[in-house]
Amino acid sequence: MERLETLAPGGLSVVLEEGLSGPPLRFDVEGIRAAFEGPDEPVTRAFASEVGQALLAMARDPRPAVH
Repeated sequence: MERLETLAPGGLSVVLEEGLSGPPLRFDVEGIRAAFEGPDEPVTRAFASEVGQALLAMARDPRPAVH
């Protein structure tokens, strides 16, 4: 299996590693719970594209994310 750093270099690999080890350090547990309390809403194609572009930018950035 390829290493995560190869599949998602830079900041994205750091964020993914953090996610695999538990709740993200960037958010407190109560904030995460609050985000999931409301009903799901449809995601627009434009918003999904923005998220995709942000992930691609993180993957291209060779610098690790700041903790």
